[in-house]
Amino acid sequence: MAYARDRKKLNPVGYHVWEFKTPDARLFGWLPKRRHFIVVCGQMKRHLTNNKDYAPYVEKVVHFRSTLDLDEPKFLTGVLPNDIC
Repeated sequence: MAYARDRKKLNPVGYHVWEFKTPDARLFGWLPKRRHFIVVCGQMKRHLTNNKDYAPYVEKVVHFRSTLDLDEPKFLTGVLPNDIC
């Protein structure tokens, strides 16, 4: 995954769900392997009532991922950007 660190950021938000930040949007998904980010849902930053109230988005990602017939492990368990990029 290539991105400018000063303009975009990938952060863990719980349950091996990650948030990809841009100045205007928040995208939520997971990484099945290094450098492969699967986006499940997103929201414009201005529409979030509390920038840290991401529980509904995390739940959507976890539920969607659980419905897929993927080989285990379904996701990377690293928590640092160097673990996933």
